Amino acid sequence: MSLLTLVSLYWFGLMGPYLLDDMQSIQPAQLQTFSWSILIEISSQNETGPFGRPLSILSFALNHLWFGAEPFSYKLINLLLHFLTGMTLAWFVYLLQVAYRPKLKHKAMLCFLTAFIWLIHPLQVSTVLYVVQRMTILCQLYTLLACCLYIYARLRQRSQKSYVFFFILSGFSAVLALLAKETAVLIPFYLFIIEYFIINFKQSSQESSKRFYQYAKIFILSIIFFALSAYWYNLDHYMAIFAEKPFSLWERLLTQINVLSFYIKLIYLPNLSQMSLYHDDFAIAGSINLEVILNLILLSSFLLCIYLCRKRAALIAFGFAWFFVSHLLESTLLPLELVFEHRNYLASFGLILVPVYLILHLTHVSTSKYRYIFSLLGVSLIAVLMLMTWMRSNSWSSTEKFLQNALVDKPNSARTHIEFANWLMEKGAYSIAYAELLQAQKIEPHNLGILLHMLLMHCYAEEVPEALYQQAKEKISQYPITPYAILVLDQLVNNFYQQQCKSIDKDKIHKIIQSAYKNSYLKHRPRYKAVLYNLEAGLLLLNNNKQDAKILLMRSFETYPKRMQPLITKATLELQAGEQIEAKKTIDILDKNKMLPYAPRTQLNQLKHLYELQEEE
Repeated sequence: MSLLTLVSLYWFGLMGPYLLDDMQSIQPAQLQTFSWSILIEISSQNETGPFGRPLSILSFALNHLWFGAEPFSYKLINLLLHFLTGMTLAWFVYLLQVAYRPKLKHKAMLCFLTAFIWLIHPLQVSTVLYVVQRMTILCQLYTLLACCLYIYARLRQRSQKSYVFFFILSGFSAVLALLAKETAVLIPFYLFIIEYFIINFKQSSQESSKRFYQYAKIFILSIIFFALSAYWYNLDHYMAIFAEKPFSLWERLLTQINVLSFYIKLIYLPNLSQMSLYHDDFAIAGSINLEVILNLILLSSFLLCIYLCRKRAALIAFGFAWFFVSHLLESTLLPLELVFEHRNYLASFGLILVPVYLILHLTHVSTSKYRYIFSLLGVSLIAVLMLMTWMRSNSWSSTEKFLQNALVDKPNSARTHIEFANWLMEKGAYSIAYAELLQAQKIEPHNLGILLHMLLMHCYAEEVPEALYQQAKEKISQYPITPYAILVLDQLVNNFYQQQCKSIDKDKIHKIIQSAYKNSYLKHRPRYKAVLYNLEAGLLLLNNNKQDAKILLMRSFETYPKRMQPLITKATLELQAGEQIEAKKTIDILDKNKMLPYAPRTQLNQLKHLYELQEEE
C-alpha cells in the first residue's frame, strides 16, 4: 500500500529529465555489455569525494545495462530505493522503542507513521528525482541498516544471545555506506547518540556500563580530534578553496545558522515556493545581525530541549540530536555550497519522529473527544503533505515545467537562468538564451563560467565580438576557475572536433586557455590544470601539431596522475605514428599504475595488444 501510494505521488516526476550534473556521473558509467573487469573499472573511475563513491557508480552502470539510458529507469530505481530506506527506517524506529522502553504503547503506529511521513514529505522530492542523489539514498539506506543491525546486536547481547555476527554485519553495512558516499563517516556519531539516549551503554554490570561509556566517549572525542587536526593540517588548502567562494569561513559558519533554521522550517512548515534544486540565491550572513541572532536562539532552544529531555523523554532528545548530528559534516567547516535540500534526506527523520511521538502520546492520554481531534489533525497534515509532494513531483515532470517554476520561485538564482539558457539553446532560441546568461552574469559578475558560456553560444552566431574574447582572456587569469568553466571549455573543444563552431576562432580559445595557467587559484586545483593541458593538447591536434600535443598530454598526467586518459591518448598517437619506442615508454607508465583504482585497465590492454601486433609486423 505504501509503495503504491509513493508511486502515485511521484509518477509524473518519474517522467522528468536529467538535471544539473546528472550526466557528469551517469555518462561515464554506461555499461554496454556485462563484464566484471569493465564493471569494476567503471566503478573506480569517479573522482567525487575521497573514496570515489564506487558503489553508487556501480549502481548507475547496472542501471544502464539493464534498462538503458532514459532518465525514467534511473528515477524509478531511486524511488524504489527510497521506499526500501523508508522500510528500514520503520524497522529502526521499532528497534529504538524496544531498546528504549519495550512496553511503550503504539510501537507499530509510531513506526508506520514516522516512516510514512518521511517517505511522502515534499522535501524528499529533490533527492529522489535528482538522479545523481542516488549516492545519498544508497548511503543513508546502508547507514540506517548499520544502525539497525547495531541495535539488534546490542539487544541480543543484553539477552545473552549470540551477537557478534550482527556486529560484523553492521560494520559491513557501514563500509557499503561509505562506498556509496563519504557522509557515512557520521555513523559512529549516530551510534553514540543511540547509546547515549536510548540504550544508555547498558552492559552486564554497572561497572562495565560505565567503562563502555568512557571508551565510547574517548572514541568519539578521538574522531573529533583527528578530524579537526586533519582540517588544521589542510587549512591552507581549505582557505584557498574559500578564496574561490563568495564567502569566507566565518561567513559560512554564520550563514549555516540561518541555513539550519531554514531546513527546520522546510521540514515543519513546508512551502513549495521555498523548495528548489537551486539555492545559490541564499543570502550570505556577512556579520552577526538580527536574523542570525534570532535563528541562533531557535537552534539553542532545540539544543536546550535535548539537554532537558535527555532522561525523561529520551526519544524526543534523540530525534533533535539526530538532526544536528546529520549536519555535522556538510553544515560546518568544509568549503561546500551553502544549501542543498538533500542534506536533510536522513536528517529530517529526527524532526519527524518528535511530533509523531508527541501526537501519539497525546492521543493515548487524552479523552475520546480530544483523541478524535488529534487523529483528524494528523490525517489532515498527512493529506496536505501528500498533495504537496504530488504537486512538486508534477512540477519536475518536464524541463519546461521545472524551469518555469524555478524562474518564478528563484528569480535571483544565477543557476536557474543558466539552466534556462541551456534549455533555450536546445530549442534554438539563442537570442533569448543569451539574454538569460546576461541576467545570470548580473547576479554573479565574477562567475567565469557564465562568460565562457556566452562565448560558447556564439558557436551559433555569424561572428563573435572581439571584446568577448578579451574579457574571457582577462577573467580566466584572475577569477576562480570552476567546474562550470572547465565544462564549457571542454564543450568548446568538442564542438571544434565536430565542426560545429566555425564562427569561433580556435587560436583565440587557445590563448584563453594559456592565460588560465597564470591563475593563482590553480595552485590548489591540479585536476583543473591537468584538464586545461589536455584541452590545449586537443587544440594542437586540430592544428596537426602532434609533437607539442604529446608534451602537453604528458604534462597533464604529471600534474594530476589520477587522470590517466591523457597517457592513453598519447600512446595511441605514438602507435598511430609508428613510434614504438615512445609508445612502449608510455604504456610502461600506464602498466606501473594499472592496479590503482582509477586506472583505465581495459584501454591499457587494448593498447598493449595493438603494440604487440605492431611488434610482430
